[in-house]
Amino acid sequence: MHFLSMMKNRMTGLLTVPALVAALLPASSTVRADDLVLSKSDNINNMLGGLTFGDGDIVSYCSDTNMASILFAETNIAPSADIDAFTILDNGNYVLSVLFNGRTLGGLTFDDGDLVEYNPTTGVASIFFLTEADFTGATANVGDINAVDFVADRFIVFSLTAASTTFRGVDYSDGDLIQYSISDDIVTVLVNEATLCDDGDCDIDAVHVLSNGNYVMSTFFDEMISGQLFLNGDLFEYNPTTDTATLYFSESNFTDANGHNIDAVHVFETPMGDNLGDMNCSGAVDLNDVAPFVQALLDPAGYNAAFPDCDITRADTDESGGNDGADIAGFIERLL
Repeated sequence: MHFLSMMKNRMTGLLTVPALVAALLPASSTVRADDLVLSKSDNINNMLGGLTFGDGDIVSYCSDTNMASILFAETNIAPSADIDAFTILDNGNYVLSVLFNGRTLGGLTFDDGDLVEYNPTTGVASIFFLTEADFTGATANVGDINAVDFVADRFIVFSLTAASTTFRGVDYSDGDLIQYSISDDIVTVLVNEATLCDDGDCDIDAVHVLSNGNYVMSTFFDEMISGQLFLNGDLFEYNPTTDTATLYFSESNFTDANGHNIDAVHVFETPMGDNLGDMNCSGAVDLNDVAPFVQALLDPAGYNAAFPDCDITRADTDESGGNDGADIAGFIERLL
C-alpha cells in the first residue's frame, strides 16, 4: 500500500514523478507486446519462446522478442485437462472448454461440452451460456467444443469435435464453423468444411475472428486449404469472401521435437502492451492516468463506473491476468 499512498500524494502535488520513479522503478524491465495466446494438444515438453509447457497451459507469445509466458496454468484445473478451446473476453475473463468430463475450475465442475467463464482475478468460474446438454448426436464426443471465440458481445463462434452433432435442431460437422447469437437464439454456419478444406473433410481445432472478418484457424490434421498445405501446428488466416488462406503463425516457432498440434488460439490485434497503463483511454499514458490507475487497483467497481468505455485490464501492466501491486513498476515505466 506504500506505493498507492505515494501515488495519491503525487496527485495532490506532494510527490514528484522523479521521486516516485527513484523509489520504485526497477533497474531493468521489459515491456511485452504479445501477439497471441495458444494451447497445444501435446503434453510432453512443448517448447515455445524459451518456455516449456503442457497441454492444459495457455501460453502468451510475443513474436518481436520470441518470448513466451504462462497466461493460464493447467494446475488451475483438477484433475488436469487438455484445453480444447480458449478466448479472452473484453472484461479480461477467459472462456474455455476442455477435452474431458468431470473437471473442476474455480469452484465449478463441468464437462467437455460446457463453455466455462473464468475470472483470473477472483479465481471464480461459471457456465458461459452453452452446456453439453445443448448438444445431441449419435457419435462419440458429442458436444465437445473444439474451438471458440466471442464476438461483438453476442456471438459465440465455435466448432465441434464430433463428426456429427445436432445443435438447435441442425446437424453440424467437425469442420464447420458455427455462429450462435445468444440474444435471439439463431445459429448460422459461417464456414462449411466442404468449402474450407480442399478434400471437403477436416476438423477445426482453433479459431479467432479478426476485425476484418477473416478467421485465424488451425486444423486437427495437416490440411490443404485453398490450395496450400498447412500443418496442424500452423495457424492460418482464412478469408471466407475470397476463399484464400495465408500462413499466420508457423509450426517452426516451436523448438521441441514432439508433434505440434495447436488446440486453441486468441489473437491480440492490438498487441498486449500497446495500451497498457492508458487508464482513461486517451490514447497515451500520462499523469492523467495516475488517479484512474490507483482506482483500478483499489476500487475496481468505481473505476468501471467512472470509465465505462475503458477496459480495466489495462492496469495489468505485467500481463499476469490480474490487477495488483505487481503492476506498479510497469505502469511507471509507461508513464515515463
